[in-house]
Amino acid sequence: MKRALGSLALASACWACQAAPAPATETIDPALSSYVLSAVPSDVPNRCFLDFGGKVAIVGYAIDPVGVVAPGSHVKLTLYWQAESQLAPGWSLFTHLVIPRQDHRLLDAAGPLRKSVPAAAGGQRQALGPSLWQPGKVYVDPLEFDLPKNVNAPEVTVVAGVWREALRVVGNGQPVDTKAVLPGLRLPVLSGPADNAQRGIVVHISTGVVTEPRPNEKAKP
Repeated sequence: MKRALGSLALASACWACQAAPAPATETIDPALSSYVLSAVPSDVPNRCFLDFGGKVAIVGYAIDPVGVVAPGSHVKLTLYWQAESQLAPGWSLFTHLVIPRQDHRLLDAAGPLRKSVPAAAGGQRQALGPSLWQPGKVYVDPLEFDLPKNVNAPEVTVVAGVWREALRVVGNGQPVDTKAVLPGLRLPVLSGPADNAQRGIVVHISTGVVTEPRPNEKAKP
């Protein structure tokens, strides 16, 4: 009986993850209207198509500087997203800078679209996150970051995607059981290069760093 109730609770939790909550009325800053376009600009230098769950897609990007980007350099990256169909409330953009043998850098809050503002239903949301997008519109997402000075790899990678917070399946007043915490949801990458964490691979950046090849480890006797 307990096992059945547990299964029912988990099933209900999974349904809560997938079901679309009733949309709340959100106020969008009019100053962000300049980042909303009716079509993909013809001068986007790098066209691509990374499809996230058939809901939104990255259709291009621009990066400055172009070519080799030395450690310590300031980088300007602009992503061009296109809304394909309406998302329920609660979804956000994320972008990570993946550096070999180092923790990845979070760029989730960079840029005007990702600024944290109060949500109508409580908590915080991105100022113009994907849940507020209109199908067919293109959203210009400018990001700026510094490539860390201690990068010791010939290449780093920018990955991006769409996510929502994890659902915690716990009773009122009960401590959090890590086994009962469902993972944060990410829209699956349906088209385009991706890694095994549902992150679309936007661009590989050459750093110009030359590393010495590691000697082969001797076989243990």
